[in-house]
Amino acid sequence: MSMKKNLLIVAGIAVVVSGVVAQNLGRAGRDWPFPQGDPGGTRFSTLTQITTNNVTDLTRAWTFHTGSGRFAVSPMVVDSVMYFSAPNGVYAVDGVTGEQIWKFVPPVPAGGGAAPDGRGGRGGGGRGGADSAGTALRGPVYWPGTAGVPARIYSTTSSGLAAIDAKTGKLVTSFGDGGFLRDIRPTSPPMIYRNLLMTQGDSEPGKGKTIKSFGVVTGEHGWTFYLKAQPGDPNRATCLMAAPSRTPRRISGGCSPSTPSAASCTSR
Repeated sequence: MSMKKNLLIVAGIAVVVSGVVAQNLGRAGRDWPFPQGDPGGTRFSTLTQITTNNVTDLTRAWTFHTGSGRFAVSPMVVDSVMYFSAPNGVYAVDGVTGEQIWKFVPPVPAGGGAAPDGRGGRGGGGRGGADSAGTALRGPVYWPGTAGVPARIYSTTSSGLAAIDAKTGKLVTSFGDGGFLRDIRPTSPPMIYRNLLMTQGDSEPGKGKTIKSFGVVTGEHGWTFYLKAQPGDPNRATCLMAAPSRTPRRISGGCSPSTPSAASCTSR
């Protein structure tokens, strides 16, 4: 019996696949290498040291202050290093001592530029001040690297999606355009599967919002998925975004999930 590997991208749509058996992509344990623990976004850890019997005995080990208003995603942990983004920078922190290892602050783009999610720190618009460096409230995502290519962090900035060396905190300028995917500013962490980085894309005039893939090493564009059925698509006739009762804003838009996830499946 032949087995065929497939990738399902969960994009806020319930999909029923007949004869498909989901495989475990690796639950979070000692590490928490994805924004939601694992590629499937289960937010589940296999660790068993902390239980309902001893959780009340826990005490604070350390506190780290970013100096920013807030950040809105669980930090990733890989080999005892915590990675997270705040409005004033992207951070790597020693998970044992709480000491900062590095902080990445992107260069100011030409003409300034708004914060990635349209808010700066506590709600102010654009860049300006220590609380708004043009980095995102949510993110980043970790990639473990491959032969000859060190591990990286990908995070949203005002200049676009940035590739950052996970060990040094320096911009990887060989990626995309000088280290950035220009005009790609997802409001939530992108998703990585094998050699593809998949993320909320830009909004194309007349076509609406998109999800796009890029080469995880080079940043080369792969494919584009339109969230609104396009002319010639048989689904366009029944697409909610094209329904007469919808407002022009809804018809021209579409929305992508807050945090995408993936499931590796085996079809028989």
